[in-house]
Amino acid sequence: YPNSFSPNADGKNDKFYVLSEGVQLADFNLEIYNRQGEQLFRTTRQSQGWDGRKPYGELVPIGTYYFILRYRDDENIEKVIHDEVNIVVTGVKTGL
Repeated sequence: YPNSFSPNADGKNDKFYVLSEGVQLADFNLEIYNRQGEQLFRTTRQSQGWDGRKPYGELVPIGTYYFILRYRDDENIEKVIHDEVNIVVTGVKTGL
């Protein structure tokens, strides 16, 4: 998975995906949170990426967001990853 992405609608790197071989798709769960612990995104589909929006559609600002990834590998071992992803460019206007 990448450590950053840019949901600015330029058609390049607009979504955060966690794609991998060796993952049992039935046990895939990705959750993304802001610094305040508010859940911004959740999916059980590996093919569904986060577009940098809050649940009601507003783009989040540039910054660091935290995720929890839970899945089972091909050997049926449960894995849990806690990490972060950075939004480096967004469609939200900042400054003057």
